[in-house]
Amino acid sequence: VGLPEDESRALLDELFAHSVRPEHLYRHVWRERDLLFWDNRSLMHLAAGTPDHLRRKLHRTTIEGDSPF
Repeated sequence: VGLPEDESRALLDELFAHSVRPEHLYRHVWRERDLLFWDNRSLMHLAAGTPDHLRRKLHRTTIEGDSPF
């Protein structure tokens, strides 16, 4: 939107810091047979802490429809 680079960087730093505040985080505690869905258009996600002896099985689904914005 035409911001100078230093202002742009400051704004992005503020937005990124805000997005990872504890009150905005969800960390799932996995139990057998759990299933989790999320919308990649609306959030940032990260796989962390999966023990080596457990398998992760991922499926990707893409659905056509209205754009999120």
